[in-house]
Amino acid sequence: MFLSDKAGKFIGPQLLRQRYICHKAIIIPVRVNSFMLKLTPVNIFRKKNNLLIIIRGAPSTGKTTVAYLLSRKIPHAYKISVDSLTGMFTLPGSESKEWKQVRPLGQELARILTDYLLNQGKTVIAEEVFPEVRYISDLEGVAKKNKVKSYVFELITPMEILSQREGVRPDAKADKPVKKLAGYIQQNPYPGAIKINTAPLSATHCAESILGTIPANHVNK
Repeated sequence: MFLSDKAGKFIGPQLLRQRYICHKAIIIPVRVNSFMLKLTPVNIFRKKNNLLIIIRGAPSTGKTTVAYLLSRKIPHAYKISVDSLTGMFTLPGSESKEWKQVRPLGQELARILTDYLLNQGKTVIAEEVFPEVRYISDLEGVAKKNKVKSYVFELITPMEILSQREGVRPDAKADKPVKKLAGYIQQNPYPGAIKINTAPLSATHCAESILGTIPANHVNK
């Protein structure tokens, strides 16, 4: 992956500033979510001690909050929201049909960023609904290529609680799509994923449960 010298930093969506990534000689304007990265040379001889953590779940299961909490506890960790990357290619209030059409663009951009960050020795926390399990396999393949351990967590919440949470969210989606996504994830589990029921747990407890799964040397004391 080659990056143009214009890409000194990636800035989150709140500032909506444009930077450029040059991938395979193609300049792509991007706005990247939730982290700032200063480019540094790759040391191919260093010992890697980073991870890939994938968090899957329906809307309102707590993915974004849990991923944020993990990024505060794991050294050199960067959170990638695939939904936010996908949203760069859509207008506010876009219909679900348009969202589905551009989702592969957001997923591909997330894959490129994950590859780059893992290669730089950073830990990546990728969160999304991940309705297609093959995309999780793609990300785990990136981790394997970089010789990095990967973990997949599925956040599960009963539908009645999801409906309650959706009702108080400012960006709430219609109840029908949420129910459809929750059912799809339940019917298409990812092999080997660690399931966490978020109904009786706070986001902090969910994050602590995940931290208890990964090696202790990856966690800030």
